[in-house]
Amino acid sequence: MSRPVRRILAALAPDEPTDAELLSRFATSRDGGAFELLVWRHAGLVLRTCRGVLRDHHAAEDAAQAVFLALARQAGSAGRDGNVSGWLFRVARRVAARSARKRPVAPGIDLDGRPAPPSVGSDPEAEQALHEELTRLPERYRAPVLLCFFEGLTHAEAARRMGVPTGTVAGRMARAKDRLAAGLTRRGVSLGVLTPAVVAVPPSFAAAASRAAVAFVGRNYAGVPPPVLELAKREIGMAFTRRALSLCAVASAVCVSLTFGLRTGAQPPAVPVPVAQVQDPAEPPPSVVAGKTFAVVGVTTELQRKHLFRDVVPAAVVYMDGSALLRNPKALDLEALDFPRLQDGLMRYRVKKGPNT
Repeated sequence: MSRPVRRILAALAPDEPTDAELLSRFATSRDGGAFELLVWRHAGLVLRTCRGVLRDHHAAEDAAQAVFLALARQAGSAGRDGNVSGWLFRVARRVAARSARKRPVAPGIDLDGRPAPPSVGSDPEAEQALHEELTRLPERYRAPVLLCFFEGLTHAEAARRMGVPTGTVAGRMARAKDRLAAGLTRRGVSLGVLTPAVVAVPPSFAAAASRAAVAFVGRNYAGVPPPVLELAKREIGMAFTRRALSLCAVASAVCVSLTFGLRTGAQPPAVPVPVAQVQDPAEPPPSVVAGKTFAVVGVTTELQRKHLFRDVVPAAVVYMDGSALLRNPKALDLEALDFPRLQDGLMRYRVKKGPNT
């Protein structure tokens, strides 16, 4: 969709739905029209990002379509802040990089001799440096850059899309340019690489991506090209693994907190002990409990408490082997986690009455 056409549509429909509203319509009623509008809005951004990694026109289109399939499957969680451009940029870079690793260069083929796709920048290396510096920006600064320079919106249009005042967009844009200029200068690249250039989207791309998204969410993969399907499934599997690992970490922290009763705040006043009182010999700490992917180790000395903790003094520490839990990049190895043995190790350190040692 060209920039003048987008201006006309914005003037005719100033109260256009937000990205979050379109995703909600697609997630709840499989509204293909809502998803096609999302594709029209952001296809230029996704294609430019994929072409910044992949130098092949067709490979970039396959990667871009896989990004929108991943968006369709995760429509309920993506773009919760009302704007999905930042999410699409991050996923597009991951999918394109994964596609580049899976595309070996056949001997005897001169890639430089192939017709190059239309480029938004004269220097591919400078464009790649720009994308890498954009990944280092906080989301509040990256979003206006993507909307204005990758999707061709004005400050006012970007402000409506983000739900903030126009002055806020201008201020964030200025700070984003300062950070980008510093990062690009260290790489020997001028900020001039940041130009408002919108990639021309093939007319059939949005409709094809929308149909494929509806079919993909309905588990009908017949109309999805195999390379696109593989890239989309891999991205969704990795996203599930990241969420599962995050939930596992939170659950482990809660379990440890509830089991050991983390001690915070001031200590109770010390009770003087009579000199003649004979104290019972100290009870030895429980032995180390080790599983395939974890170990429960007691905290028994003041030196350990001093170097491992400050105000929080637990009775034990749980060490987790993340690499063993993620041998399969698509799923968490719950069998290797061995929850019963982990629970047994935690129960050995249950806090008794009195100071927590």
